[in-house]
Amino acid sequence: MIHKELFISGPAEARQTNENKYPDTVFGGAQLPIMNKKYLLRTLQSFVVIPMLTSFSVPIGTVGAPQMLTFAPSGIQINSAQDKIAAQKEKVIAQEADLIDTFLESKEAPLAGKGRELALAADKYGIDYRLVTAIAFHESTAGKFACPNDPENYWGWGSCHGSQFKSLDEAIDIISMNLGGYNPKTAQYYHMGDSVEKILKTYNPPAIVPTYWKDVIHTMNAIGPSDVATLNTKLS
Repeated sequence: MIHKELFISGPAEARQTNENKYPDTVFGGAQLPIMNKKYLLRTLQSFVVIPMLTSFSVPIGTVGAPQMLTFAPSGIQINSAQDKIAAQKEKVIAQEADLIDTFLESKEAPLAGKGRELALAADKYGIDYRLVTAIAFHESTAGKFACPNDPENYWGWGSCHGSQFKSLDEAIDIISMNLGGYNPKTAQYYHMGDSVEKILKTYNPPAIVPTYWKDVIHTMNAIGPSDVATLNTKLS
């Protein structure tokens, strides 16, 4: 790795994600009957509807059997959907972490056991979950041959000049932040949304090590599939 001047210390900014926006609902789209509006209004006023903790029904109409207008607990439904999404995301991260640790343990690498931190950092900064692990494997056999003056530097970051990282967790976060394009000081080299190939050719240019990017991608494929969520869909 050749970019000594590209390192910044301190806490990294979390990646901002676009969350789904749920529009306010007004009891569906049907028009209320003209008759008995006053009765309906009085009935609605007797309920505390914010937040709507339970569903309830209101009788409407005056001819024949009364029709029932049901109000669903939309807030609870939204929370349930969000919880489901969060649970699915956690499942994917757990599986990614397991794939990383399984690979590292098979190599008896010091980085083993940091699968969850690596997977979370990759999700945080929008990079492939296997990338930082694979780079560490090629730079130091994932910690077996760390920088002499920087024992937490498994990535050859800053060409191993000086002490860069206070902890391994900090190293994982900062490396991921830079590769994801979230460090203004390295923005001229790494950009949000860059392909893995482009990131690797920047990290260690072909002019220095011609096959570096291909070798790292080969290791990434040995760690696991690129999209664990898609794999889950195929297996289900």
